[in-house]
Amino acid sequence: MSETGVITLAGVLERDTDYRTVLVAPASYFYGDLKGFDARANYEDIVEWFSLSTTIGNRRQYKLALLHSAIEKSTFGYQCE
Repeated sequence: MSETGVITLAGVLERDTDYRTVLVAPASYFYGDLKGFDARANYEDIVEWFSLSTTIGNRRQYKLALLHSAIEKSTFGYQCE
């Protein structure tokens, strides 16, 4: 894990016996607690990263739309179908 708490794929691959868990969820899900996970990433930070990245390519808009949809849905709480 880097100093910023971000887990990179290279960092995961170099340790074949050490595992890390990352919780990816809307920022509203986090209350300062890692909830038993090693690290966390919130949707809003990922949206910002995708928005600023110039190397993502043609699927960037799709990924942004998907994350925005997930953020919007998270405001409604769990909805049983």
